[in-house]
Amino acid sequence: MKTLEELKAELAVAQAQVWDLESQIQKIPDGYTYHICIRSYGSVNWEKAINTHRIQWLCNEYQDGYDGLVDVYTDNPDMNVRDLGCLTQYTLDELPESRRNISKSQGMVNMIAKTIK
Repeated sequence: MKTLEELKAELAVAQAQVWDLESQIQKIPDGYTYHICIRSYGSVNWEKAINTHRIQWLCNEYQDGYDGLVDVYTDNPDMNVRDLGCLTQYTLDELPESRRNISKSQGMVNMIAKTIK
């Protein structure tokens, strides 16, 4: 039977391999366009992705939408991403012309200001 230290070392190697594989996957385009809007605690952040791997990661992170929502504007008709309620898919035609990034701190200020009024 392996010792705790041997198992920890094996785990570290395996985690490094997973990190490397995920990094490689994120760099391979699937031919579709993805504009992602992440809304969390009043903040709004936009990013782009070249495949659904990042979107799946965000869905795993935000799960049921309690801590944030993920809006994806894409030309992919079948993203095949599992989520528990945080994801909404839109077409590229529905992408807002003026997107803006709002920092979490500014989002909190805006949320507090609305609450005080």
